[in-house]
Amino acid sequence: MVLRRLAVELLQDGSTQDAVAERLHVSRSSIKRWIKAFRGGGVAALKPKKPKPAARRLSEDQCHQLCDILVAGPLAAGFDSDLWTCPRIAEVVRRKFGIAYHPDHLGRILHALGFS
Repeated sequence: MVLRRLAVELLQDGSTQDAVAERLHVSRSSIKRWIKAFRGGGVAALKPKKPKPAARRLSEDQCHQLCDILVAGPLAAGFDSDLWTCPRIAEVVRRKFGIAYHPDHLGRILHALGFS
């Protein structure tokens, strides 16, 4: 936050955005973003944003449950044919556990669980 406050102070003292960016070794787009934030919310808006929480993942117990579902087969899960696809498994995971995975990523998870 110190760098951001310094940038704003330099701009308020009459320095150009290019000069401030060069002096602080940051991009001009960062300077623009910081000054916009400052104008919209003051010094408090210059604080770094907290990282977003990690997306929810299947627990170990849920992985075991998913394995049981897969072994039981798609027909038992309510599908009209006996073929598992990653999009179908993604739907099962979403319905059963409330977790949305992209089918391609789910394929990697399944591979790690021993499925081909």
